[in-house]
Amino acid sequence: EAFAGLSAEEAAVEKGEREEEAGEEGAEEEEEEEHFTTSDVEVACMLLGSVTFVMSLFCLVNYPDDDIRRYTWKIISSTISIFTAVLLFQGINEWVRIKLEDVSELTRCAITFAHCLVYLICLQVQIGWLSGAMFEYEAVDLEEKEWVIADSMLAEYGNVVKENEVRNPKGQKSVTLMFGSMEVAVQRRPVEKEKRMRRMRCWATLLAHMAGFAAINAGGSLQHLEMFAASPWMACVPIAVVMAAILAVFQLSAAFRALRKRAAADAGRAGVRAHLFDEEVSEAENDILSLCTSFLVVQVVRFALLGTLPNEEGLVEPEQPQPWSKIAMLYGAGLLFASLAAVLMAAMARRAGEGGESEDSRGLATLLNTCGMCFAWCCL
Repeated sequence: EAFAGLSAEEAAVEKGEREEEAGEEGAEEEEEEEHFTTSDVEVACMLLGSVTFVMSLFCLVNYPDDDIRRYTWKIISSTISIFTAVLLFQGINEWVRIKLEDVSELTRCAITFAHCLVYLICLQVQIGWLSGAMFEYEAVDLEEKEWVIADSMLAEYGNVVKENEVRNPKGQKSVTLMFGSMEVAVQRRPVEKEKRMRRMRCWATLLAHMAGFAAINAGGSLQHLEMFAASPWMACVPIAVVMAAILAVFQLSAAFRALRKRAAADAGRAGVRAHLFDEEVSEAENDILSLCTSFLVVQVVRFALLGTLPNEEGLVEPEQPQPWSKIAMLYGAGLLFASLAAVLMAAMARRAGEGGESEDSRGLATLLNTCGMCFAWCCL
């Protein structure tokens, strides 16, 4: 009936066109009903999360509060340094592991300890050189102050300004003219000293984490020896061995730094370089000891809970799902470490309030840092 009044040929053409239109509509409906796979959803969430993360960083580094901007940049710098240390160590360690395929387990353990020692020596030499306590043969006044741009929102922030361009050069803060008529805040600062401190912090963070990862690798290799992998209690022995070896190196390092201080005092100098050297290296050494000790302790905790000692990278082989009860116990252990860290922090604050630093303040700070890292490893 729909083709009434049409010839047979026209009816056939009209029918073909209608069938083609019906086919296109059906295809469109099928396209509209297409379902997204799990991978599509995961990629979309990753993309949205990445954009949100980057935009959050933009907001934080441009936040009106100076403290928030400063601590944001510190966290970003530390994060970049840590990830760089991880990648460098893994690349070097993989090369070393390939070269050690045919050696015995004891020889491999000895070489992993030597690998860690190399980073510790590099840390001492690099920080000693950057601070000027070593290999500096020209006199440089680190306390000399110069006028610099003090507006952190300008690209010229930190650039040195000539004294005759400062409106009031007699004070510590003033203004100068830039771009013809714009007044910009300037300040007198020890430029050379601050530059050295930034470089020392950069290299200390990088080399300290590389040394910490190497110490973890050495302790993990020792834990996987047959005699120590027999039980969680025996797996605690390598922790003591690694701590003893690292502390022995730290003692030698402290003795060397004390000699540099004594040499500066004998020469009639204030010992600014030796003090910077000692302060930066001591902080880096605390991080090394805390990092390796916390990881190895959590390895033992996981061994006790799971019945299997994770490998040097913290992975359980073969990988298998674990019951929720053991996962909850691991989180409980992390909360226990966090509670201990809170107690230590309160004790240190009370002792500092009573006046003066005690001789064991460095040990307490290292223990506090270790407990905090144990909590982090348990949560990871």
